Amino acid sequence: MILKQIEINRLFNHYHSVIPFTEGINVITGENGSGKTSIVESIYLALYCSTFKGKKREEIFHHFKPNYNSVKLETDTFIIFRRFDKPEDWLLYCNKRIFGRENITKEIEKSFISRSFFQSIVYNSQDRFLDIVELSPSEKEMFVNKILNLDYITNFAKLLTKNINILKAKKTEIQFLMKKLEASKEERKRELIEEIATLKTKIDEVKKELEELEKKKLSIEAKKLIIEKEKWLKDYWKCKKLLKEYEILQEKQKEKNNLLLELKEKKKTLEVEIKNLKNQVEKYRNLLKEGKCIYCERPLEQKDYERYEQAILDKEGKVALFITSLDELEKSIESLKKELNKIKYQLDKLNPYKIKSNMLKLRQKCLEVFPLRKLRELVKVEVKESEITIFRKYEEVLKLYQELEDRLQKTKWEYELILKKSIKKDYQELQNKLKEINKKIDSMEGFKKVIVEKNLAGEIRWQALSQTGIEKIFEIFDLGKLSFNKNFEFFIDKFPLHLASGSQKVATALAIRLAFLNLNKTEFLILDEPTMFLDKKRIEDLMEMIVLAYSKKLVNQIILITHEESFKEIAHNLIKVEKDKEGAKIEIL
Repeated sequence: MILKQIEINRLFNHYHSVIPFTEGINVITGENGSGKTSIVESIYLALYCSTFKGKKREEIFHHFKPNYNSVKLETDTFIIFRRFDKPEDWLLYCNKRIFGRENITKEIEKSFISRSFFQSIVYNSQDRFLDIVELSPSEKEMFVNKILNLDYITNFAKLLTKNINILKAKKTEIQFLMKKLEASKEERKRELIEEIATLKTKIDEVKKELEELEKKKLSIEAKKLIIEKEKWLKDYWKCKKLLKEYEILQEKQKEKNNLLLELKEKKKTLEVEIKNLKNQVEKYRNLLKEGKCIYCERPLEQKDYERYEQAILDKEGKVALFITSLDELEKSIESLKKELNKIKYQLDKLNPYKIKSNMLKLRQKCLEVFPLRKLRELVKVEVKESEITIFRKYEEVLKLYQELEDRLQKTKWEYELILKKSIKKDYQELQNKLKEINKKIDSMEGFKKVIVEKNLAGEIRWQALSQTGIEKIFEIFDLGKLSFNKNFEFFIDKFPLHLASGSQKVATALAIRLAFLNLNKTEFLILDEPTMFLDKKRIEDLMEMIVLAYSKKLVNQIILITHEESFKEIAHNLIKVEKDKEGAKIEIL
């Protein structure tokens, strides 16, 4: 399987990125936080619909709104598409078949690459490159178990042990019953009758105590419910009062609005009157200046002057009076506007939708509980002890009651068994059951012996490790001869790995991963900052090894995320990731 391209839409810090991959060495460079590792996260998200560290939805979508968040991964074998705002649109197209939402991840793990193998071998996270060689033998064993999915063998051994113990307990129980059957029938019958009578007496006593405690318990719970219900009712009426206030304020607002409209109309009328009066005064003044009548052009007499001057004085007086009224109207309008603003603020603050919602919730709570009258009847029992003491005592007495009931049932069952005429038949049945159980125990212990004593998982691990061809891969790096034993201890030229040079450790880590890739027929490897904590010499050696691994066809595709500039020289496909306002910016160099 070779990765060809991934398209990321509004995921992590990628707004819209299309990243092509080629066969060979793909080098991804860029600053910290630019979105390099997000590319690998998106590959994992496409394959398994989850992230490495189980990131939350808001971390995946980051600063992008959940609108057309999708990832599309194309390989030489299949195409997978996941759109996270519409999961019904997910699809996997493979071998001319289309798989729906429910079967995508299952089909990927079954037919191509398992999640555990991807996490352990295919993907190497930052600063974890050398972990594979620095683990203890037991940790290496667990590591290989995870890769080869051998945990089921250990779990099967545990399940066998559990089932063996259950069968042994049943065996003990049957043997106990067989011994009882062998005992004297009549004597055992008398004992059982006495035991049944004693148990019934005890059960009656405990039952009475349990009833008393139950009444006290109910009384305590009823008191709590009364307090709760009264609080809910109080809150309900408070909400109702607020709603009434809201309605009153609305009416008040309506009245003030109507008054405001009236005052504005009155203001307009006054303004028109003032304008007309001013026009008339101007007209009379023009007449006095010209000294002629505008209609007949005759000269004005003294009495005409006096009449026009008096008219001017009257109209100017009216104008002054109207202006005063207009000022008063404007003050009233401003005052009304302030009042309306106050009312609007109060209305916004009350929020009737929220009040009604609270009322519905409170009412539902009240309806779910018994009526107050019924609750008060339950409170009639006087409770002297503390609440904790009563509840604890109730649990203890209830447990004792159940134990006594169980004992009574077992005793009755045993008594009925003894009363049967065909005791021999019952005894024979028990013997047959015992044989079956012994046979099952022997069979299971045989399986367990093969798994545990002969170390089945260890043999499978050894065979798998022997077939990976790690030694031959290591020989290609020309750094010595690699060997290992069943305890997962590695040696180079017969010296333990911890005494090896840094380059030899790097080569071993890479060889192990390449070997397991070859064993599982996986054609690509992802290295995320593998040079972290490596010195300059080891970095150079790692670069040479990667080139050699590809040239010798130990792996067909490598995706390498790095800050090291020297790795650009070996890239068949160089991808540069930069920070941008809208998200990561991809440039193919």
